[in-house]
Amino acid sequence: MTSKLIETLGEKLGEQWIALSVTPAFIFWTGGLFLWIQNQITNGGPLEPVEQFAQLAAHEQVALVLCIVLVITASAAIVKGLGLFILRGLEGYWPGILRSLENAFRSRKEKRWEEWHKRYQELSGKSNGGQLRSGLTDAENDEYDQLVQDKVRWMPAKKEQIMPTFLGNILRTAERRPEVKYGLDAIICWPRLWLLLPSDARNELIASRERLDALAGLWLWGILFLVWTIYTPWALLSVLIPIIAYYYMLQSAKRYGELIEAAFDVYRTSLYTSLRLPLPNNPGDEFEKGQQLTNYLWYGPVQDAGLVYKS
Repeated sequence: MTSKLIETLGEKLGEQWIALSVTPAFIFWTGGLFLWIQNQITNGGPLEPVEQFAQLAAHEQVALVLCIVLVITASAAIVKGLGLFILRGLEGYWPGILRSLENAFRSRKEKRWEEWHKRYQELSGKSNGGQLRSGLTDAENDEYDQLVQDKVRWMPAKKEQIMPTFLGNILRTAERRPEVKYGLDAIICWPRLWLLLPSDARNELIASRERLDALAGLWLWGILFLVWTIYTPWALLSVLIPIIAYYYMLQSAKRYGELIEAAFDVYRTSLYTSLRLPLPNNPGDEFEKGQQLTNYLWYGPVQDAGLVYKS
């Protein structure tokens, strides 16, 4: 009976081990173990823990492996739980003690914002209008496309809204664009619009956000892996992980931002109908109506005074 139980537990642990083997948490801990063993062999140190494990009875080995699985699972859960804080830190929401650093980073982004907008205006004025942009050379056309698609597009429209990091500016731009286009404050309107989205749209947004959170977690694991430099300087190579993770985070944030914008583009009218408010009469009327809707959601109806308008 006992041997059958141990065999069953061994199979379950094996399945769990396979599932964990592709996670950053597993790579972190097993990588640290490998580097420790390598350090011990190089320096002629003892490998007593490995030898002692081999001498344990089967049930003791299963119990120890179970503890290891629990440690790996718990550490993965902790890092996942910190995902929002990691992401906000990478966006540039830093504590007051880092205010001088935040101001320095923001100043650099403001300078780039000014340079990109100035160049965008120069090329726009030179393009003679129209999609063909006949007044621009091939090189200037490529530069213009890059400005529109990757630079100006993913910076806030207003200089005072600039964040100290590229990731922060991408997500800030995604938050502000529905207000620029439709007068709808995304921070206020998004929770309500989310409830009205069809399941396919919600699933796509959830998957996109999960990719962004997973990359934030990977960024942290790459930083944490540096602790193993106590065993070998080769662990410094893990600094490439947060660099690569941040690069892909920028791409994922753009995708996520585009999906949020698309949700407002396609489904914003459902906010009006669900609240039994009249739809905008025309595109020119929509910005003011969007401001009214935002204030209605934020303040609620005011008796005998209609809607509250933003100043």
